[in-house]
Amino acid sequence: MVRFFDVKTAYLYSDIEETVYMLPPPGFERLVGDGKVCKLKRSIYGLPQSGRNWYMKIKSELEKFGLTQLASDNCVFIKSDGQNMLLLCMHVDDLAIFCNNDEMYQDIVNSIKSVFEVHENKTSKFLGMEIVKHKNGISLSQSEYSESLLVKYNLNECKSVKTPIVKGEDKSFPPTNEQIDITMYQELIGELLYLANRTRPDISFVTCYFSQFNHKPEKRHYILAKRVLRYLMGTKDKKLFYDNNFGFVNASSDASWGNAENGKSFFGGVTLLGNSLISWKSHKQKSVSLSTCEAELFAISEICKDIIWIVNLLSELKCKQFINSTVILNSDSQAAIQWIKGTRSSNKSRHMNLRFHFVKDLLEDNVIELKYIQTELLIADFLTKAVNEEKLNYTVKNISLTS
Repeated sequence: MVRFFDVKTAYLYSDIEETVYMLPPPGFERLVGDGKVCKLKRSIYGLPQSGRNWYMKIKSELEKFGLTQLASDNCVFIKSDGQNMLLLCMHVDDLAIFCNNDEMYQDIVNSIKSVFEVHENKTSKFLGMEIVKHKNGISLSQSEYSESLLVKYNLNECKSVKTPIVKGEDKSFPPTNEQIDITMYQELIGELLYLANRTRPDISFVTCYFSQFNHKPEKRHYILAKRVLRYLMGTKDKKLFYDNNFGFVNASSDASWGNAENGKSFFGGVTLLGNSLISWKSHKQKSVSLSTCEAELFAISEICKDIIWIVNLLSELKCKQFINSTVILNSDSQAAIQWIKGTRSSNKSRHMNLRFHFVKDLLEDNVIELKYIQTELLIADFLTKAVNEEKLNYTVKNISLTS
């Protein structure tokens, strides 16, 4: 079973260690007295430390109830007696509980209700995502949120497009310094990021690409960013699907060398269980890579960090059956693979030594296996550059992003 809850006035449950005084709220001056202030006994909303205090409070209570915090994720707690298992995931005051035993579930819920005032969410929504159980799996989507964006920007009756971005389209606009309202632009990018980071990896690259102009956007950037909404018009019902019969953990990484306007590279990657996507990223490097090989090595090292985390998480969740003895990491860079598999790094690559040896150690310890794959078949390709409709459809199919 899957249930969602939110804790009412969560921050007010936690004590406060520091001595903090505040002016009395409007209307309470007479009760407090002239010239007097209030000394806080509990955390309240607005204090910088309140979020941390609330976390420590609920963590302490959950541990009293017999739940154990995962080392790989401090916001996931587990209780298991062998055959039965309960998982509790939390994000601030929102709780998601997964359990395969009614008695264990009810015992934990009653314990939580004895300490906190909680409200059960009767819908299938959690953190803005619609989570739906099917006979053969679970799906995550944000179709309602996508629709709300289309209505907000008066595009709910627009003609849809097949891809979120067309290669080189931003260069087709005539040079101009015409600026737009920075707040309006940042608001749109933030809304697209909310989708891209949760259920829509197919817009991750375009959102990442246009976010680099947040500090000084031009009108052309805003026009092209709104194209993503036209893409959503035809794909708003897409959902990430997770089949009951998972495969093994596998991953892909890619880099687009010097693709940013300042010469920096974009890198990206995916981690999957079989064909079900569980982690993805699309970012611009903070440093400049001096070659395609360097950019690819950077991408490989970043995805290796995700692999380690996911393997540790699955191990703690007692899901080792999904972890092969060695995790396959696909890359389309033969040069990077040969470089890492070589006996030593060259003088020209000393500035990359830490990342080089990090990946090489994982390779020698059989944690990962680097495998060359043609660019046309590389899933991670769509996270580093604009791809055509054919490649996008291929990728969407192979990460179980379905309609």
